[in-house]
Formats: sequence, C-alpha cells, structure tokens
Amino acid sequence: MNVDYKIRKIIKWFEDNPGVYPVKSDNPELYTHISYIRNKAKKDLINNSHLQMLKSINFEFNGQDRQWYSKFNKVREYAMLNNGQLPRMGNRKKLKEYDSKTGEWTDEKRKEEYLLGKWIMAQRTLIKNGKIIHYRKELLETIDMGIDGYKRKWDETFYALYNFVLEENRIPEN
Repeated sequence: MNVDYKIRKIIKWFEDNPGVYPVKSDNPELYTHISYIRNKAKKDLINNSHLQMLKSINFEFNGQDRQWYSKFNKVREYAMLNNGQLPRMGNRKKLKEYDSKTGEWTDEKRKEEYLLGKWIMAQRTLIKNGKIIHYRKELLETIDMGIDGYKRKWDETFYALYNFVLEENRIPEN
C-alpha cells in the first residue's frame, strides 16, 4: 500500500470521527497506517503535501504527546477542583474502593484518582532519573507537583511550624 492510500484512509477516518483516534483492537489496519505515518514523519520522510493534508485535520504526529498532555490536563483539573491537592495513590489492595478478591474497583472516581497518582509517580521517577523532556518538567512545576511528594509535604509542615514560631515566639507543645 502506498502512502497516498494510507493518508486518504486516515483523513476519511477523521472526517467521520473528528478528534478520535482509532483503537488498535477496533481498527488494526488504520491503527497501523497511523503508526506508519508517524514513523515516516518522525524520520522526516513524508512529503510536504502529505504533511499539509495531515496538519489540516489536526493530526497528532506524536501519539505519546497526546496521551501525556491528556494525563497532565486531568491532574491539573483534579488539583484545581481540590484546592491544589494532587491525586492520591496508596496501596491499591488496601483501598476500600478496590476489591482485591475480584480485582475490581467499586468506585470509578477513586480508580481514576489512583491511576492519576500512579502517573504522577512515574513522572517523578522520570524527573529524578533525568529522563523527562524539559518542557514537560516545566509544565509539571506549574501545578506544584514537586519532584518528591514527601518533600512537598515536609516543606508545608516545616513552613507551618516556622510561621507558628514566628507569630507565637515559642515551639508548639504537641
């Protein structure tokens, strides 16, 4: 199959399904076409007219970026709705919203929060290992994520104590 055919199939899909990318299990042929085109574009092996055609339908050339920004936006939205609090993760098997016998969640909101917490943990690991793209790290800093979640909590507690000592001129009794 040539590139023209693959691009026509992709464009047709997006005309019928605006902004929705096919899932591999539902449409393996189109999913493969998209992977092929992204790979060609990454290697700068796609001609300008094809590039312009794909840009005209707002084609995402990097699927991982789309997924990353989607998760980031969910974390940011969660923090905004919860006074800056980031999603909690915890030990899944000890959570009351998770049935460890059946392996199923009893609360979808808690499941989503847990998965976002896991994503944050993965981002912190990437930052610590120096394997994150700098602009992603800068975006994460805008939501006050902190590289080390415990450090953030420690800083908050320290400054609360510091301010107490400044105002009261004494150390709290408890």
